[in-house]
Amino acid sequence: MPIDKTPFTDDSVMPWGEHKGTSMGNLPIEYLFKLSTYYWLKDWPGIYAYVESRKDDIQREEARQCAENPQKNTFDSFDDYLSDRGPL
Repeated sequence: MPIDKTPFTDDSVMPWGEHKGTSMGNLPIEYLFKLSTYYWLKDWPGIYAYVESRKDDIQREEARQCAENPQKNTFDSFDDYLSDRGPL
């Protein structure tokens, strides 16, 4: 499948994974949070751009998960999280 470099929108359809066929705007925020942790997501620039555009929502989800599980590693910001993952 060729990789689309056009940034995805809420109406774009997820091309693979457990939510294949679902519009991006209907993906659970927990799934976007999970996607944001994958170093290889930059290999999918359209999806990566969409996830980046939802950064605020993802941060709120991380905060919610951390509140539920205080033992989880936390970061001051999404950018700190990305930089802590090391080189891509």
